[in-house]
Amino acid sequence: MDNKWKNSDPDVHRDAVKKLDDQKILAEIAKNDEDIEVRRAAVEKLDPEKWQDFLTDIAKSKYLKICKAAMKKLVDQNLIADVAKNAENWEIRSEAVEKLEDQEALAWVAKNDEIGWVRKAAVEKLDPDRWQDLIVDIAKNDKRKDVRIEAEYKLKDKATKIKVFVVPHVRSAQMAARYIETLYKSKISAFFAISVQKEGKRILELRNVKNQKVGLDTLSGHCIIFVPKGAPVDLLKESPELSEVIIKMDLTYSKREDLDMMDLMVLSID
Repeated sequence: MDNKWKNSDPDVHRDAVKKLDDQKILAEIAKNDEDIEVRRAAVEKLDPEKWQDFLTDIAKSKYLKICKAAMKKLVDQNLIADVAKNAENWEIRSEAVEKLEDQEALAWVAKNDEIGWVRKAAVEKLDPDRWQDLIVDIAKNDKRKDVRIEAEYKLKDKATKIKVFVVPHVRSAQMAARYIETLYKSKISAFFAISVQKEGKRILELRNVKNQKVGLDTLSGHCIIFVPKGAPVDLLKESPELSEVIIKMDLTYSKREDLDMMDLMVLSID
């Protein structure tokens, strides 16, 4: 066997490792070599199907470059969960969270990791139906504001209420969408309802900001629908696609036929 990989000359040593195929020797190098780049190169040549447990230990260790190389090769969800909880480097824990599908492990990380960035990444992946109580707790009590905000967004994404505002003199979908974009940017979708006749019945048809027809069955999360005065708003309550409709008829508007933005903000988040 060629033993150039044991050569004390760094250049010879590195070139020899790149040519090695012996998995046991590569594992030994990956764990013990003094040269970080050589260790990383050895990790990259390990067969991931045979070395998952070993790669997990490497991923949880000290040196970031080596850990990242090992993390890329991990596929076992139980081992990825182990790294997400126990890796020494927070960047590696964050990478593990990105690959993690286990909701129990994600919930643990969201509640317990010492780094806010890692907790936030875990919150983003939580199932809000399963973890509502936990997400509410994080939204109220996490010590970092960005994590609390992420939890709040997660709760809003889960919301199924469609809030219907009966607003006189809203003349276009573009105007309605402008109000919502001013308040929430892209966090809440806005639609404009028009009254149309279909098969002898009067119905409400939704249009988006481009005046394109939108089906009720495509709505999700937290939406606001602007309805012109006189339109049959109660038809929305009868729609099976909407789990709950809240009708607000007490909005104010100025002589310029513009909404009172503070009223709209309060009604949008109650």
